[in-house]
Amino acid sequence: FPWCPWMEEIITPNLIHGTEGRFQCKIRGYFPKALEVKWLRREAGGQELFSVSPSEKYKIPEMEQKREADGTFSCTAALIVSVSVASEQGAQIICRVGHPSLGEPLERRTGALRVRGEC
Repeated sequence: FPWCPWMEEIITPNLIHGTEGRFQCKIRGYFPKALEVKWLRREAGGQELFSVSPSEKYKIPEMEQKREADGTFSCTAALIVSVSVASEQGAQIICRVGHPSLGEPLERRTGALRVRGEC
């Protein structure tokens, strides 16, 4: 029978204008392997969520799902962002997970992002 996934908080990198930042979210304890992960973003001061797709600005590395000793699966979802003050300052990144064991998707959110200028 299915086991529900459990998500840790999103690890937010130091965001520096002009560099790449890697957001990571560990997901564990689920079975079967049929996990769907979506990354979303909310603009600074906005309410609407926008789906993030691979592009020059966003890279979504392939997820490797590992089988644990208890028979469940775990993985780390990642999103790599080309950081700019104009687009990331005050925005929010959301990781949303869907799985057959869940009625509603799970999600974790960063707080409002803070971007530093180049040093």
